[in-house]
Amino acid sequence: MRIREESCVGCGKCAKFCPMKAIKIEDHKAKVDPLKCVECYNCIREGCPVNALAKEELSWPRTLAESLSCPTGVDEKSGVSGRGTAEMKTNEVTGRIGHQKVGICLEMGRPFTGTTFIDVEKACMALAKHGAYFEPLNPVTYVMKDTTTGEIQEDVRPLFVLSAIVEALIDADKLEEVLKSCQKLSKEVDTVFSVGVSSLLKEDGTAYFDEAIEKMGLSMYAGGKTNVGLGRPLYDFDKER
Repeated sequence: MRIREESCVGCGKCAKFCPMKAIKIEDHKAKVDPLKCVECYNCIREGCPVNALAKEELSWPRTLAESLSCPTGVDEKSGVSGRGTAEMKTNEVTGRIGHQKVGICLEMGRPFTGTTFIDVEKACMALAKHGAYFEPLNPVTYVMKDTTTGEIQEDVRPLFVLSAIVEALIDADKLEEVLKSCQKLSKEVDTVFSVGVSSLLKEDGTAYFDEAIEKMGLSMYAGGKTNVGLGRPLYDFDKER
């Protein structure tokens, strides 16, 4: 994002709405720190009274920052808006998470914090050590140079974004060791992240992650958001038994 200095009157509205504090007012003009700007365009959406804000023509990998940081951006490969992945929420029709499996996602970064792909790579590598299968229709997976190790492409590693979601599938019996790796990871990254888990229910009504969560004494915020896909047939999970 850039400032049309000839139009800027230094009112500070754009700085007020920047979630990364990338805009400051200096000498009665707004200035953008390119190292902090994640191309979320929140400043533009809030509206400048003198139309002094403009989107730049971005090149790779800044285009990736835009697709991950701008809530209205649509990923060119997955066709999904809002960080480019539907996460686990479409399982009713896709069948991505079957029996004996747990879907896990690490949501890296937040407004005012952000994350670099250096830290995203640490998360990917932590999951890869446990044989995680990374969701193909996810921008983080696109930029891995090796999905068996979780390594990220060199040109992407320094990229700073508002947030990114690492999404993978693991064997249910490996969940405890995966969560322990996530606890260790929390001390190694310079950002914040949340861990989400998802699974089918067993015949007794429990989830495949319940036992590990209880054994480790972890706090869990129960919730769910399932997009069943109106007009699409439900996935037949019984055929996997």
